[in-house]
Amino acid sequence: MKTIKILSFILAMLMMVSLCACGEPDDPNSIAIEDYVATFVKAEIIPDNDGNDAIAITFDYQNNSDEAKSFEWTGYHEITQAGAELEYAPIFVSEDSYDFIDDGASEDVEPGASKEVTITYTLNDTTTPVDIKSTGLITADTDEMTIDLTTLSVVQ
Repeated sequence: MKTIKILSFILAMLMMVSLCACGEPDDPNSIAIEDYVATFVKAEIIPDNDGNDAIAITFDYQNNSDEAKSFEWTGYHEITQAGAELEYAPIFVSEDSYDFIDDGASEDVEPGASKEVTITYTLNDTTTPVDIKSTGLITADTDEMTIDLTTLSVVQ
């Protein structure tokens, strides 16, 4: 009888530990891979340099690692729409500038610091959701999020 009680206690403790390991569900408005977190700030539909519809996605990128690293080098970021990978969309800051609105995504962010970064991709259409899947460069750590285009503002 004492053995059954001890075994029951051990099983109950194992179940509690396994439930604690589940943790909170992922934040649908952020992408967390390895030591980096990119929290969604906003997205807009804007014309690219060729006049095509594009999406500009802005994140607050937090570098929690021990070395400076840019958003672009935190992992492989696959941006898709209905399963088709979207192409990079070059978009100048203004007509008289050679700077792109996504230049900040390639700038290093010091450990413990954060920076607002924007990425830009040409859309296949303006209604199908855009999926973002990020995979770590060193580990197979992945995270995903989806952006509903029907809720975005359109910039002319």
